[in-house]
Amino acid sequence: MNEIARLAAEISKRYEAERFAISEAARVLLDYDKSRRAALEAIAKPLEDHRRMIESMNRGLFEPIELVEAQQKAFAKSIADIMAFAKSDPWRHLTAVSSQFARIQSQVSQITSVFASLHIDLRAVVILPSFAGTDHIRDTLRLSELWGRGGKSAAALASSIACTEQHVAAQDEEILQYPAVFNLDALEESEDAELAVLPTLNLYHVQRTELVLVARKSPDALEDPATIDALPSFDYTKTAQAVCGLIPLINQQCAARGEEEIFKPTNQLIRALVTLPNLIAVSRDLFAQFIDSLYFMVYEGAGKDNLRFLGRVPEKAVEPVWAVKHFRNYDLRHDVEHGKARDIEKKQVDLAQDYFRLIGVPVPRTRRDFRNAQLALLKQIEAMLRSISNAINALPPPGTATNE
Repeated sequence: MNEIARLAAEISKRYEAERFAISEAARVLLDYDKSRRAALEAIAKPLEDHRRMIESMNRGLFEPIELVEAQQKAFAKSIADIMAFAKSDPWRHLTAVSSQFARIQSQVSQITSVFASLHIDLRAVVILPSFAGTDHIRDTLRLSELWGRGGKSAAALASSIACTEQHVAAQDEEILQYPAVFNLDALEESEDAELAVLPTLNLYHVQRTELVLVARKSPDALEDPATIDALPSFDYTKTAQAVCGLIPLINQQCAARGEEEIFKPTNQLIRALVTLPNLIAVSRDLFAQFIDSLYFMVYEGAGKDNLRFLGRVPEKAVEPVWAVKHFRNYDLRHDVEHGKARDIEKKQVDLAQDYFRLIGVPVPRTRRDFRNAQLALLKQIEAMLRSISNAINALPPPGTATNE
């Protein structure tokens, strides 16, 4: 028994030694495997990050190009459709449309050429008014044909076509002048990426609806230019174009005095100048896009935390720019309920006061509320910019001696 016990003990000892050796080997292999996997992950992550970066760069390079190509193809199709409409019954009397759009097509070619040095997505923006207007006229012609077949008067739609062509021509003329008044070679890239999409241009659709409503009440009113000029959309567009014209004018006035320009040209400023005359705020989302445009023009474009027009006019004259800042930063693009309770309450009160001063209610709720707020604020911005321009114009020429 002793011999058996001794052999059993020896076997057990050897087994334990072997088990320990196997266990150690397994641990070493496991550690090695972990190290190998960690090393692979360390290599794989940069590779994956690099792959994603390349994909992102490819999208950044090719998506804007594809966008412009698609835009230009759609534009050409719209032109072709309009030409076809103008040659077919009952649209032979619209042959003038063909020559009008031949001119628009020529203007688009000029715009594309003038802005050729800019990033391609910004070039897509500057031809957008022409594209949107042409597309709208094509759709309106199709609608007119349907109304004509149904025996319904299409006079309002014909007025819509004429008004759209007028707006497109005026807008293209302004856009062609921007390279002469802004140094586009020094165009600054905005870091704000949340607006890296094409803006909404709904002027022509809203205007067509207004014309249809006018025709229903009094068809003869369409023949009165004063009636057309009195449309809310016309009032808005004229005001917006005045604002867009004052921005480069003020810069030119500063340049004539050898002073720093007030409104620095950025990609977002150019987008705003193109968007503003074509955007009617009939919803909270579109009002937010409108405020974005003003924000990049008169706040961020003018120096943001160090506004370059402060001190040139009385403080009350620049109140509209603070309303723009409040609407965007407290309400439309950021969460107002962020921060300390006292700060939140102040922001909410400031917002309510800003809205009340514009439209007589503390919170806009309806399409009319947003449109009224848009037009009222835009008129205040126009008055502010005119005050700045007048103040600069009233200064004596540089180097002129003054008698004390």
